[in-house]
Amino acid sequence: MRWLTLALLAACDADTRLTPDAPSPLTERTCSEESTLALLNDPATTAQTLRELGLRSSAAYHLMQIRSGTDGVHGTSDDVVFSSIDAVDAVPYVGPATLEVLEDWAEADCEATPERRSPSAHDLPARMGRMA
Repeated sequence: MRWLTLALLAACDADTRLTPDAPSPLTERTCSEESTLALLNDPATTAQTLRELGLRSSAAYHLMQIRSGTDGVHGTSDDVVFSSIDAVDAVPYVGPATLEVLEDWAEADCEATPERRSPSAHDLPARMGRMA
């Protein structure tokens, strides 16, 4: 088995080797992660939407400010797309409590609609009721 591992490593080009900082191309996001990222990237999601989910105002505001880019206007070329939960966690005022609220919402959404991989904020009121 050791020789197989060594052979595979030797066959890898330097540009394709995984580094500790690089995400594995084989790693798939969970439904919860997909739902959370889709919620935060959805143009219909507002700071008010996030507050209704239970986020603190400061976390909701900063998430939407970061998403809207430097011009502060959503839907322009400088917008930020959250591509990972780590990127969400890096936003000021977002920490374990915020991530827990988002995860709880996303898990409830995934359980209610397991076939849904990219939720839309347009039906948030109905989906938010599932958490209660």
